[in-house]
Amino acid sequence: MKPLSGANRWGETVYIDNDILAFSVSSQRVDIYTPSKGKWQFDYSLTLPEGSEGELGADIRRAGDELFVSNYNGDKVFVYSILEGYELIQEILSPNEIGTQSGFGWAFDADEDTLAISAYSAGNVQTYHKNQQGTWIEDNLIESPRVAGYFGHDLELSDGQLYVGDDENKSIYHYVKGDNGWSLVDIKRSHDSDFGYAFDVDQGAMFVASADKATLFTNNVYEVEVTGRVVDHLGTPLLATNISGHLYDTQTDEDGLFSVKVPVGWSGELVATKEGFPDPDKKSLQWISRDTDIADFTLIYPKDELTYDLFVENADCDLSTLRFDNVHIEDLGDFGYLLTLPYGWSGEIKPIADDCEFFPESEYVEYASSKGRIFYFSSFSTIGY
Repeated sequence: MKPLSGANRWGETVYIDNDILAFSVSSQRVDIYTPSKGKWQFDYSLTLPEGSEGELGADIRRAGDELFVSNYNGDKVFVYSILEGYELIQEILSPNEIGTQSGFGWAFDADEDTLAISAYSAGNVQTYHKNQQGTWIEDNLIESPRVAGYFGHDLELSDGQLYVGDDENKSIYHYVKGDNGWSLVDIKRSHDSDFGYAFDVDQGAMFVASADKATLFTNNVYEVEVTGRVVDHLGTPLLATNISGHLYDTQTDEDGLFSVKVPVGWSGELVATKEGFPDPDKKSLQWISRDTDIADFTLIYPKDELTYDLFVENADCDLSTLRFDNVHIEDLGDFGYLLTLPYGWSGEIKPIADDCEFFPESEYVEYASSKGRIFYFSSFSTIGY
């Protein structure tokens, strides 16, 4: 098989199984070959139906005796009957909830009972099922878990489960269908560029191609545990520090400790980040073959001081004498104040004002390491009157 003259998309999209080879030839043509005497022989050409606009064949799939071909930028997916000589039997249009110019049909997949079509520009995937007449009808609309991204740049149906890729957010979302529709049960993430743009799933194994490498995920993977600790520049453990770099993120506990499970032989980079600390700390790990405790991550706070926003809701109380022992306060007006604390400070913040009562009476700060907010309610004190 050789490219024809003017074939500007020869082989850009390919579908193949034991019975059919179908591939794009141009933006308006898909050629189909079938096996004969040990060779692939030309069988039929599909062309963009009259009155349709856009591109034919951005994606091609087969389920049973039906061949599905997308009409990208035309907001359609065409369904052809293989048994009827590739007769066009249904045009699936972009649902009203998705609208036009949404990338509908860029990626899709089908099996005997389910069809899923993405509209990645809109961040949606529409699923379908067949009625008794054999027509595909709308089922559920699945919306992206993220506000922005390319949800649906690729998708796969396997064993009745749905996998949706989002390469901008470097994620692949795993859905299963229950009585109330599709539910998100797992997310695979990576720092690899284009992770989620192209992948395949078969019998529980997932093969993911990214910009720099390919990754194989399987159900039966022996895992080992990587543990560690995050401290600040003073050596104090940091709570709620985010640890990322594998398939899921985790956070440190009150002792600054964390643990993540990785497959045996995993190599990669773990990254520690925390709000208020501008620079992350990273550690590269190579071929982790057993449970491993790694050296401490260290995050550095850029200043010697930090601030707390303090608000006082006032009820007939004169706050002109408001003060706090051992801390500096700046009156911002409208019952708003700015507290400046040394980094690492611990102690009680107790408001005091003549003839005023406060609820709560005080707040305790345990190792000031990030900006915070404190709220008080003040009222006129009747004690002594």
